[in-house]
Amino acid sequence: MNKTNALLGIDIGGSHISVALVNGADGKLLQDTCLKKSIDPREKAEKIIGDWMDAIHTCLSRHPVSLQAVGVAIPGPFDYENGISLISGVDKYESLYGIDIKASLQSQLSPSTTPVFFENDAVCFGVGECLYGLGAGYGKVMAITLGTGLGAAFIEQNEPRRTGPGVPPEGHLYNIPFKEGMAEDYISARWLLQQFNGRTGGSCTDVKEIAGLALHQDDHAQDKEDAKAIFKMFGLHIGLFLSSRIRDYGADCLVLGGGIVRSASLFLPAIEEVFAENNILIPVKCSQASELSAIAGAAGMALKKIS
Repeated sequence: MNKTNALLGIDIGGSHISVALVNGADGKLLQDTCLKKSIDPREKAEKIIGDWMDAIHTCLSRHPVSLQAVGVAIPGPFDYENGISLISGVDKYESLYGIDIKASLQSQLSPSTTPVFFENDAVCFGVGECLYGLGAGYGKVMAITLGTGLGAAFIEQNEPRRTGPGVPPEGHLYNIPFKEGMAEDYISARWLLQQFNGRTGGSCTDVKEIAGLALHQDDHAQDKEDAKAIFKMFGLHIGLFLSSRIRDYGADCLVLGGGIVRSASLFLPAIEEVFAENNILIPVKCSQASELSAIAGAAGMALKKIS
């Protein structure tokens, strides 16, 4: 049986791993290989890496391929060049701190010399969207991931930029001063949950619960209005914070991704309202395939490194 030259793309999230094989010739996902596995980020390192490898081996078993390289999208802090986890103080993946993840993965691949590359998950998402998704055809794209935290990528001609006009240090936005703190203090799942629970006395632990109240549950009228108001304020924060960033960078498209984007109808109008007031006229696009874009981006960047 002929084997396809392929890359393995991996997206590691706070409580999951998503993997897929990507055709090395055209960058398209081999759809029969896509899978997602839940991970307990508080487990011991051996268990976490073992669960990752279970998903990887299952993926590889679904299609005969000649594996060229592996690209891994993973949140920071992380030593991306050397493949060493620096994640600490976030109650997730603490057991991986200081471990050579690159060597751990390579040793269980066949062949064990398969190149493995790591990159920030938001950067992989942005590159993936520019190569194959909503950012395709635009020269300068700002990609933002809205989830547990605030991720960002500045993409120009399909390449991530970490320096240059309008690009903050390392391309990070989460730690930029905003209002009475940092951007991530106001643009994250944490802010939404704190605001809703503080206002209502509730105990929501997932943004989906708040969105559900805003969109569907008419039997809790006050909670519904509170949820809608908080999402609107969330959108106003995004619009206010990003307006000057978009102008400084000269972006001609904004792509939003991450789990919170599933509720975009609740906050996108507020973003567009602020943008209009600030004469920001670029298209704002919401990706519903953040994980697949991160996989495609990670694989695409890995392919470039071995080419």
